[in-house]
Amino acid sequence: MIRSVIAGAGICLLLTGCGLHAVRYTWVGDETKLPQVNLACAREVQNAGPVAGAAKHNPFTGKLVGGAIPTLYKDCVEKRGYRRTGTDDVALVWDDRLFRWRPDPTCGKPQQTCLWVEPSGDVWGIAPLPSR
Repeated sequence: MIRSVIAGAGICLLLTGCGLHAVRYTWVGDETKLPQVNLACAREVQNAGPVAGAAKHNPFTGKLVGGAIPTLYKDCVEKRGYRRTGTDDVALVWDDRLFRWRPDPTCGKPQQTCLWVEPSGDVWGIAPLPSR
């Protein structure tokens, strides 16, 4: 009985396309400094300690729930002179070469950053490197 329930739940998750997600932001501001700002803000949020209502992954949808961490991150980037013009979800895929999760599609453009929260609560800020 228990095996069939677990198998059914697994099939449901596969069929609904559930998986880990990151939040991808699009910003207006100095694109050359955005990667450093992105990582600094991710570290700042990480070091904020426990935050009531902090984002966690919904085990059924894989999406971030709770708004505290994304709000703290967005406020941090905006304090540094950027204005958010877009927000969307992107899937996370395992990268065997990097041995870590990464957004897919990636943040892609110099004015985009990605933020995701591991199930352990660790915050990661991901941004493309500035163009040379």
